[in-house]
Amino acid sequence: MIDSIPGGLRVTVPMTVGSASALLAAGCSILRGKDAAATAASSESQPSSFTVDLGAIGEADSSALTILLAWLRTARETGRALEIRHAPAGLTSLAELYGVAPLLPFSAAD
Repeated sequence: MIDSIPGGLRVTVPMTVGSASALLAAGCSILRGKDAAATAASSESQPSSFTVDLGAIGEADSSALTILLAWLRTARETGRALEIRHAPAGLTSLAELYGVAPLLPFSAAD
């Protein structure tokens, strides 16, 4: 569902309403450092930025925006900046349609 990567996480399942609750909880846990695998994969101190890699999600619906906004809030609560990489075009289009694209830190390199 979510893999820990250096400095962040990689979502490996579709970000749809069916997986939203589990993704939300798992991502927030990793961001707060409460996930044992994530804690082992990270350095002693938390980095100032946190990467969310969406390159493997395949599918996303509007619930993905809710998850990303919640992860953004959690990252800020832990004093980190969030960077969203490899977001599918459909997800960025949804963010634009709903007017939340300016709030989400999509990587310009994608």
